[in-house]
Amino acid sequence: MTKIRALALLSALAGAAAPLHAQARAGHLLVAAAPDGTALTLDSASIGRIGESAYFVTAVYQYSPELARQYGFDRLLEDEELDCAALRVRNSRKRAFAGDTALRTVDLENTSRADWAPVSDAEGPLVQAICAKLVGSFAAALPVTLDLRDAETMPVLTNRSEVVTALQHNYPALLRDAGVTGSVVIRIRITGEGRVDSSAVRVESATHDAFGAAAAHVAQAMRFRPALLHGQPVPVWATLPVTFGLADSSPGDFERQPDRPVQRGFPRPRTSTGICTQPPPLCSP
Repeated sequence: MTKIRALALLSALAGAAAPLHAQARAGHLLVAAAPDGTALTLDSASIGRIGESAYFVTAVYQYSPELARQYGFDRLLEDEELDCAALRVRNSRKRAFAGDTALRTVDLENTSRADWAPVSDAEGPLVQAICAKLVGSFAAALPVTLDLRDAETMPVLTNRSEVVTALQHNYPALLRDAGVTGSVVIRIRITGEGRVDSSAVRVESATHDAFGAAAAHVAQAMRFRPALLHGQPVPVWATLPVTFGLADSSPGDFERQPDRPVQRGFPRPRTSTGICTQPPPLCSP
């Protein structure tokens, strides 16, 4: 996948001075494009500044019809953290799409690294182009919000019962009545006061669009004991899953099991006990 992306986009960068026929989607920053329609853009809504020169961003690779036929998909989304000063990358996750349909059978060589890794020579020009766009845009003026793993003390969910109720109320009725279960991955900004920033809730993936919208509403109900750095509360970005599942018994009848969804009761997100050491930060106080 690295080779595919590099070959397609290096040619795009080389031809970027030519007339550009590919256009950025609304809300996207155009990084590079080629006359055949291949383009690299950045989803503006995804951008977060996680250090003096480090960013979280979703890069969108839109392929030409010819390349799409070769690869079996026409769009690749890559969520990644970039350190533009040191040309390092961390926690890269790729998602392939054919139109608006997510393809789950494509091997995208996803990498979740807790530590920074140098950018390869093949990808260096792409990362440099992305970084040039970031530092020359509004992104450079964003306040720094740490990634979850950079905090010394993880945030802790303090209102589990309210989140359970929010899941209960927001479960899409048509899907629940049809017995459909699902999962969502959301990215949220938890403030230094332990609240979820309503302007920074993003659905990264969902098994059904209705579940995605519901999970975004549920996120608004979450309250946390905030993350700490040097003993002080700090805002952090967190990416976490929310699970919508069905059970046979009545609402409110729960059985807590560490690191597993409840076996009875209404749907709720996965939880763990004690101090959070891994996302999601859904721990009991």
